[in-house]
Amino acid sequence: MGALESIIEAINFLDGLVWGLPAIIILAGTGLSIAILGRLFQITKFKAVLKNMLYKGTGGKGEVSPFATWAAVMGATVGVGNIAGVSTALHLGGAGALFWMWICAILGMGTKAVEATLGAWSRRITPDGRVEGGTPYYIRLVPVVGPALAVLFSIFTFIAAYGIGNTVQANNVALGVEYIAKAYGWDVFQTRLIAGLLMFIFTAIVVIGGVKRIADVSNFLVPFMATWYIAASLWIWIKYSSNLPL
Repeated sequence: MGALESIIEAINFLDGLVWGLPAIIILAGTGLSIAILGRLFQITKFKAVLKNMLYKGTGGKGEVSPFATWAAVMGATVGVGNIAGVSTALHLGGAGALFWMWICAILGMGTKAVEATLGAWSRRITPDGRVEGGTPYYIRLVPVVGPALAVLFSIFTFIAAYGIGNTVQANNVALGVEYIAKAYGWDVFQTRLIAGLLMFIFTAIVVIGGVKRIADVSNFLVPFMATWYIAASLWIWIKYSSNLPL
């Protein structure tokens, strides 16, 4: 039990470093700096953003269209963090937490835009037409420490893909399936097993096809998912409108 407690304390310590006040100051401060220097372009240039997002991609050098790219990114964004994360924040911090999430979301739009711009600026086109790029490609251009930071970023991203990138989402799906199984009297273990196998099979089919297949599937699924997400949120607002503060 002592070893387990030590591990938990170490995890809590690292969690405080990664998600504690210093990290919040760095992220929010960077977003605020970008908003000031860019004159809040994420709002003032929103019309241009929509125009470029709907561009069909003809004549460009990318592997997928801008809309398909947006769909792939949204597929990784709208999920557990928006549902379980927001509800947890409201439960722990009250309605004020929602306000700060809105502020951070606006600042984060600018940070994401700069990151995407740097990714496009530093990308490489291979002789066979494939696009290579991403965060490590522009991090490595930082003088002296850039290559080492790029390697560390890649390693940490690889590890995170098995944690917050997959495990949390799969576990929440399993919990939802478990709730349905108990409601209908099904065997919980078998139901969760079937759900896990289906997620594994469909994910493998998509991921093995590479970035183009991921974008193609996202291009089909994400608009439906986003519409359902917004419609479900509005339905909850209407159904429980009596609980909203006047």
